[in-house]
Amino acid sequence: MSDTAAFITIEADLDDESMTRRYKQMREDGVIDRPVKNFTRFDTSGKVIFLAAFELFRRMPPGPHDPSGTALLVVDRDGALEANTLYFKNYLKNGRTMASPNDFIYTLPTSVCAELGIYFGIQGQLLYMSSTEPDLYAFAVGQARNLVLEPRHENVLMFVNDNDHIKAAYITRQSGALHES
Repeated sequence: MSDTAAFITIEADLDDESMTRRYKQMREDGVIDRPVKNFTRFDTSGKVIFLAAFELFRRMPPGPHDPSGTALLVVDRDGALEANTLYFKNYLKNGRTMASPNDFIYTLPTSVCAELGIYFGIQGQLLYMSSTEPDLYAFAVGQARNLVLEPRHENVLMFVNDNDHIKAAYITRQSGALHES
């Protein structure tokens, strides 16, 4: 038995500047209680995913949320293709002769996931998947439900990046959790 404790959708086509402003506002409002060291290095969708996590936790019902029993799942359609392409275009535009590993690492979709894990103390599995399923969200929920059926995970922090929007959900093993659409 699994259920969704919280769910949100955020437009993914927001620009870097608006994401940075949103981050700063969330810091001022106390929603983000400490700095996120590498936030400016994330690509735009990474920034949206990171901020979606805070929005999601803000909307969750009160109660214990054990980070040691929480897995992270991110699903999208193209993997790192878009971020790698932007990185390579920047590389060519600036006439570099050597790549920057400090920048390249943030073209990988798992980098944002790792930063989320560090920030929230999540100790469960980190799973990143790319899929061409027509209903990407339903596919991701199915994967998340499989994860919470495992004895070591009671919750899954899930993000689905489906071109024009990012859906975030907190899937839990607890029955009777809040459903939001």
